[in-house]
Amino acid sequence: MNEFLEKLVARASSGVEYGKVLTESGVKSVREMVGKVNLFGALAANSTKEVEFDETHYVLVPMLGEGGHAVYTKRVLPEGVGGENDLPKRRVFHVPSLKGQDIIEQELVRQLMGERFDPHQAGSDFADRMDEVADRIDRETARISGGLILIGGVVAVANPLLGVGIAAKALFPSVTGVVTKSGMGYLSGKIRGFRKRSHESTLEKVAKKEVKRLKPEIFENGILHLLAEVVTGTDSKIDPALDRRAWVDSFESVYLYDLTLEAIREVYEEGELDEIVNESHREWVRRLLERSGVEF
Repeated sequence: MNEFLEKLVARASSGVEYGKVLTESGVKSVREMVGKVNLFGALAANSTKEVEFDETHYVLVPMLGEGGHAVYTKRVLPEGVGGENDLPKRRVFHVPSLKGQDIIEQELVRQLMGERFDPHQAGSDFADRMDEVADRIDRETARISGGLILIGGVVAVANPLLGVGIAAKALFPSVTGVVTKSGMGYLSGKIRGFRKRSHESTLEKVAKKEVKRLKPEIFENGILHLLAEVVTGTDSKIDPALDRRAWVDSFESVYLYDLTLEAIREVYEEGELDEIVNESHREWVRRLLERSGVEF
């Protein structure tokens, strides 16, 4: 578990109190280098009427001055739906361009998965590789977050192996619906134990049978596309402020626009915008970071 979150757990006497102190802290995500990838895991899920599935989004944000992409992960649930549900699970990778497959292949599969995964193994297609990458990201996010997530301000158990909530009872059968302080410690230890075991335990296999997963999707994100051009200085003549790809009405759903802004804010929170040479481009990114998005 992330050191900061461990301190919050130590201060909390129950899951309700943990949710309160976490909200009051203002911390929205935890960050860690996994392989060569900067991974940001959101600590709270979004709820919206705009979705019908249990979704996990992986936003590939172009890094300032470093090249490559950070990955920001966020769970989105239909309004009124909790972490444990029987909805189909949808995974969406947000990428800057239609070359998103190349980005996932070259950066995520090789840098995140390392030698443990062969992208050219027999019978493996791109969707399978995306699922493998998402599984690894979900495990690492659960490890640094303690396997807990806030849904509507309430602490819920996030499955550290599948990135969904439905299998929580199978994986943590002795944890009740009310997450106590001792329960949180138990979960953290349980997650560490799972990481030391084989890739797929019997319980995980049972849990996976209960979960209906949709085929992973790639979403070409217009804001990320413009951001990639700006931070790399690819085209100094573009005016991102006038480009409709960065406007909310260019997104098929408002929550996708809000999620993109949230991801950029978290990844760039400590970034040095001075690394962007073009002054107007730098100002556009600064204004982007100040936007609060559209309320759900």
